[in-house]
This record gives sequence, C-alpha cells and structure tokens, in this order.
Amino acid sequence: MMVLGRAAVDRWLRSWATDLFEGEGGQLNLPTGSPRLSDLGDTGDRLSRKGVRRDALRLASLCLSLLVAGNAACTNTPARSERVATTSPLVSPVSGSRARHSCDVSAIRGAVARFLRAWNHADATALQGVLAADAELAMSAKRQGARLSKRGGYTVLDGWEEIARFAARQWRLGERFAFSRIEVFDGSGGKGAYAREMRAMYSDGSRQLMSDAKFVYSCKEHDLYHIVLVAWTPAR
Repeated sequence: MMVLGRAAVDRWLRSWATDLFEGEGGQLNLPTGSPRLSDLGDTGDRLSRKGVRRDALRLASLCLSLLVAGNAACTNTPARSERVATTSPLVSPVSGSRARHSCDVSAIRGAVARFLRAWNHADATALQGVLAADAELAMSAKRQGARLSKRGGYTVLDGWEEIARFAARQWRLGERFAFSRIEVFDGSGGKGAYAREMRAMYSDGSRQLMSDAKFVYSCKEHDLYHIVLVAWTPAR
C-alpha cells in the first residue's frame, strides 16, 4: 500500500475541500438528486460560500490530524512491541549484563586490582568488599619465608575477622605491594589470576619477594575467596 507524506496528504485534502463547494453559485457539489442550499430556506442562507469554505477546511484539517495520528501509531507499534519482547520479566538488563561479564578477564583483573589498591591504602572497608565472607588468605608476614621456615613460612587466615587483624598488623609496618603484571588463568580448580614478580615493601625500606601470588575468583559471587601471598624469605 502506498503511503503519502504529510505534505502530500495536506494538499490532497485542501483540494478536495475546495472542490466540495466550488459548484454553481457557491453550492456544495453534492451528488445528483441531493437537496441544494436554496432548498433549505433560512438555514441555506446562513451557509454562505465563506462559511462553507471555512467548515470544509476545518474538516480537512481534522482528517489530516487523524491520518497523521493513525500513521504515527502504526509506525510506533512495532518499536514498542520489540522493546517488550527483548525485556524478560525474570532477568533485568543490569543483572543480565553483570552475569555475562562476571567471569571475563577484565572482571578478574579488576578484582585483583581492587584487593591490591585496598591493601596499599590500608582501606579495610574496600578490602572487605572484594573478599568473600568466608575467604581464606595464606600470607607471609614480615619475618616469615617459605625457604627458611620449618613452620611453612606463612600464616593461614580464615574469614574476615582473622584477615582484618592480620592486615592491621601488616599496615602498621607500612606494608605495600608491587608487581609487574597480572596473568589470568582458567583451570580445573577455578578461575583467577597470578601477580607476577610480586614483592612486599615496608616503611623501614626492607623488601620481601613473593614466590607465590595467586588470587582465586568466584564467578558466582564476583569476589576473591582464596588468596596466596607466600614469600620465599623474610623481609630484608
């Protein structure tokens, strides 16, 4: 079906309205056999040529408005239907987007970066925010090292309360971390990242090279639940 533009429809309606009353003597061009204005008595006298033209143009304008409104409704209906069809009542766009990106490389890197930033700024609130409630941290203190210690060279901390107390002790010593790069892994034991060439630095100038720096990430909870930061030797 051919669709006319608004300007074309307007011209057509105005032409139709003009032809409607341009009959003989200003009478309406009604079908054969229809009564003329002169047959209507006083009523016919009141329907002057000017009045007929005005009323016809008003009728044309009304028709144009209805046509345009109807065309807009028909045009917009598919768009509204498409928006409803693509929005599930069970999965919101935000949660759906988060689910798609919760386990990609950027999400894992971001979690590791937030942990290290919180540690380096001694920010307990931010640190707790990136850890699972039952997170486990295996980490060497300043005087611990896996090579020289007969007791393992690190401390195992379970849950936030133990981690928070340990972190507070390390922060009082001015401990900060530095590393060269983050490598994301995806293995049978889960997803996470290694921080390569990880080293701890203290306020007295001593340093401690980490032989193992591993962060295991939870795709379901979007946090870190197992972290290993084990030094080869005590700080020196």
